[in-house]
Amino acid sequence: MFERFRHNFGFGLLLNLIIPGAGHIFWREYLFGIFIFLVMLIAVVLFFFSFLVELPGTMKVILYGLPTFFYVFTFLDLWRTMKRKASGSLRSPSAAWVFVVVALVVALALPLSPWNFALRNRPLIEIADGNGLTPVIGDGDLCLVDRMAYRVDLFFLDQTLGRSLPQRWETVRLRDAGRTGTLGLVEVAFFNDSLFVDGYPLPDDEMAGFVSGGRLPLTRVDMGNILVVTMDRGALTEARQVGNQDIVGRVYRLF
Repeated sequence: MFERFRHNFGFGLLLNLIIPGAGHIFWREYLFGIFIFLVMLIAVVLFFFSFLVELPGTMKVILYGLPTFFYVFTFLDLWRTMKRKASGSLRSPSAAWVFVVVALVVALALPLSPWNFALRNRPLIEIADGNGLTPVIGDGDLCLVDRMAYRVDLFFLDQTLGRSLPQRWETVRLRDAGRTGTLGLVEVAFFNDSLFVDGYPLPDDEMAGFVSGGRLPLTRVDMGNILVVTMDRGALTEARQVGNQDIVGRVYRLF
């Protein structure tokens, strides 16, 4: 079976998908395969750098667009290479297995690998437990937790890097260690200019949008914290401080 698979052009394309350049190397285009790998490695380094420095929109388009265009081109070039060398460059099944195993190990273990980055920051799929957020999210609803909405895990930092703060009425998942030691869903509420986040007031031209059936006083929170409220069938029930480091991600109800 694997003997037939390695003759298929899709095998080389799969290698290039796992590790850029691996498909060319498999088909004995060694120099260009190494060149592709180094170019994409530089692109990944710049991608990580973009999280540390605020870049204008045009620069981000260039930073993400050019490597993407080049990566697509490598698949087209690999396809032409495989068609040209189809009769004389086939490797043994054992060599094909070695290429697959090495490519997968490098893709998952190399800190700079996009696959490693995706694993570190992968979204979570969970089922809501309880009706604390009804009608936003009810008991048994299937939810997706986007962990990159507010923070990103970079391998060279000791802690996750904050990207942004939740906005008013966004649903987030928190590490609720102070209560049960488990994770929980809460509703974020930023109350107008009397609310302080990281020591600075948050300006707001509108009055706090209290949900009908519940009212809370305007609140000042400590440095490094945000204000969150819990709900019960549309009514606000409680407000408390939560540290920014305890935000896991934004929650979306799937169904």
